[in-house]
Amino acid sequence: MFVFIMFFALFCNMIKRLFSFVYAFSVGLTMAFGQQADYGKLSPWVQDIVAEQCERPPQRVPGRTAKPVDNRRLTAFVRLTDSLSVSAFADNDCRSLARLGDVHIVSIPLGRLAALSLHPDVVRIEARQVSSIMLDVTPGFANALPAYAGTNLPQAYTGKDVVMGIMDIGFDLTHPTFFDASGTDYRIKALWDQLTTDTVGSRFTVGNDYVGRDRLLAYGHSRDGLDQTHGTHTTGIAAGSGYTTPYRGVAYESDICLVANATGENARLIDSADIYKYTLATDVLGFKYIFDYAKAVGKPCVISFSEGSPQDFRGDDLLYYYMLRKLVGPGRIIVSSAGNNALNNGYISKPLGVKSRGAVLRSDRQNAKLTLRTAGSVMLRLVVVGEATADTIAFSSADVRSRPASVLRDSLPLPGGQLVLSARGYRNVYDSTQTVVDVELTRPGNFNANPYITVEMVGDNAQSELYAAGMRGTHFKNLEGIDGLDGAENTHNLNSPSTSPDVICVGATSHVSSYINMYGHLRTVDFGANGLRSAYSSQGPTYYGRVKPDVVAPGTNIASAYNSFYYESHPDAYDNKYNVKTTVDFQGRTYPWSYNSGTSMASPVVGGAVALWLQAKPDLTPREVMTLLKRTCTHPDPSLTYPNNAYGRGAIDVYAGLLDLLGLTGVKGLSGHQPAGGRVGVDAEGMLTIRLDAPASHPFTVQVFSVSGAKLLSATMPAGLTAYRVSLAGLPRGVYAVQLNGEKSIKGSSLVRR
Repeated sequence: MFVFIMFFALFCNMIKRLFSFVYAFSVGLTMAFGQQADYGKLSPWVQDIVAEQCERPPQRVPGRTAKPVDNRRLTAFVRLTDSLSVSAFADNDCRSLARLGDVHIVSIPLGRLAALSLHPDVVRIEARQVSSIMLDVTPGFANALPAYAGTNLPQAYTGKDVVMGIMDIGFDLTHPTFFDASGTDYRIKALWDQLTTDTVGSRFTVGNDYVGRDRLLAYGHSRDGLDQTHGTHTTGIAAGSGYTTPYRGVAYESDICLVANATGENARLIDSADIYKYTLATDVLGFKYIFDYAKAVGKPCVISFSEGSPQDFRGDDLLYYYMLRKLVGPGRIIVSSAGNNALNNGYISKPLGVKSRGAVLRSDRQNAKLTLRTAGSVMLRLVVVGEATADTIAFSSADVRSRPASVLRDSLPLPGGQLVLSARGYRNVYDSTQTVVDVELTRPGNFNANPYITVEMVGDNAQSELYAAGMRGTHFKNLEGIDGLDGAENTHNLNSPSTSPDVICVGATSHVSSYINMYGHLRTVDFGANGLRSAYSSQGPTYYGRVKPDVVAPGTNIASAYNSFYYESHPDAYDNKYNVKTTVDFQGRTYPWSYNSGTSMASPVVGGAVALWLQAKPDLTPREVMTLLKRTCTHPDPSLTYPNNAYGRGAIDVYAGLLDLLGLTGVKGLSGHQPAGGRVGVDAEGMLTIRLDAPASHPFTVQVFSVSGAKLLSATMPAGLTAYRVSLAGLPRGVYAVQLNGEKSIKGSSLVRR
């Protein structure tokens, strides 16, 4: 037996040496005669990078240790057969920046990508360009009113001892809303600015971090803070104290940890030599930074992320989603905005047995991008419709797949130029029985101009779908009454990473449609009302069929903190002239609170709510949050069944979630809602306080319950007052449920902490 074991070990070692020799030989050929790669291991964008590298002249320097042709670095996900065997990295001048399971985040020289793909330990290399923020659904139009202000939340839960994480752009670190309400205690604990050029001594592959009050306040704003403001607004919604304004965030006593990342909006600040360092893998490092901070201080954490990228069928997000799944867990939760893609139609479905289905293709740009998914062969037909012409391009999905490299190209003459088409076919990464064709189109002018172009799926032998969500501006317009050209709808347009099953996807609701700004001007905008889904809020399902969003929250006309450095640098900007509600002077600067709309605003509402729930249950998991939402969400549209692809499980109810977590939903006599016309708290002397919006017209009763449901106190309050105090003497420190029974505006319960 011993001899056999020794022989087997020797055999395995020989096999390993053989693989190493073959790999070394292939790398030597690559270095000597030009780039080769295993494209099957590369995600589509990485394939494009390697193809570009292959066009470079071959490097004729002998030896594997020669420097690569291109030393620019890519931050990418790399899956290995053995997560601890990192010889592939050492052999190719790569650095592992983080590891979760069998996937590493790696800094890779572009010139070594091809060689790395050939290593036998490498299973997959994946990267994708950075996201965009989920804001400004109608550029240049103000959307504002404090439809949501964190002023009617239970006094007992404020986010204290919870880390509220935000990864975003445009942070004003000095804003008074990030102090406590008195302006004394500073609540931002750490910032990793991935764009800063202050990198001397940095431990990061990009940027540097700033930790502690003095260093953060001295830094002042993220590098993009003179031109961006999104992160200041979202952080204020999730965690702002409001300072002296009523615009308080949800978890207003939470600790704040920030990451200033790269997006399409601030990418101009990145040196061209570093552009490949900023990918979705870099974003995952940002999520990890926040969770690592929370772990270091021993506190639970929720991250709100109001950015996103289009979905795809290529597999750009396979390892991204794997890493997100590994990051979250007990006391570690990510919420993300659904997207603002539902104002236009971006999806057409042609059922099996239907001959054709399509619409007019529209875009305010010169380029348009479509994605066809089909379970069988179907024809895609584009018709140029003019006064004297109806030229056509038509091809089948099977025809594309049969071409060399599965690429088809065609063109048609147009006034002033040509309509140019490029189509690439491949198998759906989520269902290998389906064919997907990505179509890129270019024309003179834009796709809103005449002659207009119709696009149709033709053929009754296949269930087929057409998507226009891959490029901003591309959408479909129905020709009402024309059979076959009226099939477009505004669904299937969610953004990633909110489509991940491990991320809580947040859509937006609208409550009001007008506001008065600080100059007294009334402005009106209408994205819906009465708590219904905002017209722009993206809808599901996901490309792989999952019902999303998971929940909706107020997102239209939200008042929150605004970046004072942006306000100072751009005094004539539209948002600074029309969206500002109020300003406050603090420590020698003027700070605005302003209005914005988008699912970007809804995500931090839910993020703040989860922070309150984590305060009540620090080991809360993402799955438990989903279950809690199912039990406690309200249903804005009673005509629908829930969950659905417009509202998910429904509209978030922060208070109902707390009652559920504390086991108080079954307590007899305890309302499941807070008083509409009053607020309950505990003052510095430990007295129960009740403040009403209007004098009580009748006497009312006050009851105090323990969290176990036992009634501890009952008292009757006289009519005619707006402020009342009740002694809690004899009750130990802790959380209590307080029930008010009286007229409709007073009736309700609240949670207080003594």
